[in-house]
Amino acid sequence: GQTVTWTATVSGGTPPFTYSWSGTNIPSSPAPSTNPYNIVYSTIGQKSASVAVIDSDSIQANCPASTVQVNFNPSFKEF
Repeated sequence: GQTVTWTATVSGGTPPFTYSWSGTNIPSSPAPSTNPYNIVYSTIGQKSASVAVIDSDSIQANCPASTVQVNFNPSFKEF
């Protein structure tokens, strides 16, 4: 239930930039286009995200996938 923030850092290119996120539990149609992109994962395990960035000259760069591990909170008790 915690928020994970995925952030792309762009160097070079001509702003403005368009972002298209993909990965674990990230909607694909339409793909999220904000940067940073926030998502709440409701399950444990490894999650991944990648982003395609297009500049105003229609040049596209693809960011390699990054991962985050969502773990169980051992202090959480279910009654």
